[in-house]
Amino acid sequence: RLHAEHEIDATLKDCMVWREEEILATELLAQAMGCQSNFYILSRGRQQDTVETATRLVTRPEMRKVYPSFPMSHVVDMPDVLAEIDHFRAELARHFITFDPGDVDEKLLLDRALAAAREGKDWIETSAHTFGGRSGRPIRVSVREVLDIAGDVDGQIYMRDFKLIDQSDMIVSLVPELPNGTPGLSSGVERELQHAWEHTKEVYVVWKPRKAPSPFITETATKIFPTVDAALAYFESKGMFHPGNLFGH
Repeated sequence: RLHAEHEIDATLKDCMVWREEEILATELLAQAMGCQSNFYILSRGRQQDTVETATRLVTRPEMRKVYPSFPMSHVVDMPDVLAEIDHFRAELARHFITFDPGDVDEKLLLDRALAAAREGKDWIETSAHTFGGRSGRPIRVSVREVLDIAGDVDGQIYMRDFKLIDQSDMIVSLVPELPNGTPGLSSGVERELQHAWEHTKEVYVVWKPRKAPSPFITETATKIFPTVDAALAYFESKGMFHPGNLFGH
């Protein structure tokens, strides 16, 4: 739209800088207005939009805010594990305000660009996202332009995910068992758990593998559960679910 109406040819690098500056400026504005505790970073969503989350932030501020933590990059080719993760994310979203790191997808675009570069391709085709999380018209993106923002993508993911934890009341992490029997515990998940514990957040872990968790997990977790249902039952017994339904949930 900017290009059509104002002849602005914004690069992906421009967009990354624009987003980072917008977050910083909005946070400074919240501080200046004395409502810094009500400043939140919220993605518009990938599989579906986050309008309901935004509505809850405005109308149900007393609802618990949760950061769902789970492995991402190294389970993309494991459909059963992905289905388990999606169930975990959906159940948390039913009962809490969730700041889901899976709602942001530029890392997927970067992975595709890297694969295309290895194959000698100059362009990749992707879909422009529309409101509601639906895919819009297909667009061609320069592989070189995507690779040029690789550092920005990783840096913003690192910064943003920690900010999402900071604005949450607690972190709930799912550690699935991979097909070879090993725990699906990525370095990113470990770092998120450590950050949450260091910042005095409640830390809950759903540990699915048969292999027992290490002391780095057990010593920093508020509580560990064998299943998602067990975790949800505990949260309900502690009165963490918001009384009354919102949008049928």
